[in-house]
Amino acid sequence: MDKRKYVNRKMKTVDGFHLTAEAFAYVGDPHNPSTWKLPIIFRGDVKRTVNHIKNAISRFDEVKGIPATARQSTWLVIRGAALSHGLCVPDKSFATTPDEKAQAKVEDAAQVMTEQKTEEQAAIAQADELTERMLRKLGLE
Repeated sequence: MDKRKYVNRKMKTVDGFHLTAEAFAYVGDPHNPSTWKLPIIFRGDVKRTVNHIKNAISRFDEVKGIPATARQSTWLVIRGAALSHGLCVPDKSFATTPDEKAQAKVEDAAQVMTEQKTEEQAAIAQADELTERMLRKLGLE
């Protein structure tokens, strides 16, 4: 077994267990354990895993440090872990904040403008091509 891949791995201690980033529902920065939130996997200890999944479900709305854009995917990770352990968890949908909605509108408008520019560029290129053909037919090019 090659132990070199485990030597410099970042870990966070929770309940006496040394956990890697894969054990958490949310990982902000894989190289910074302080950004890892909601531990849900304790290898070899199913009871502790189930307890922490239940804890993650009950504390989810209180946890700081999870951006609104990642809340839905984080919830789905927790829900999947819960379902895999036989826990019944409702599906939730997380609305974005007004600032995020405004940002999304700006991004949507930018996308529409980009598409319009692309359509305009295509129309101009087509017109140029038709003009060149006509000039060739007339012998002016």
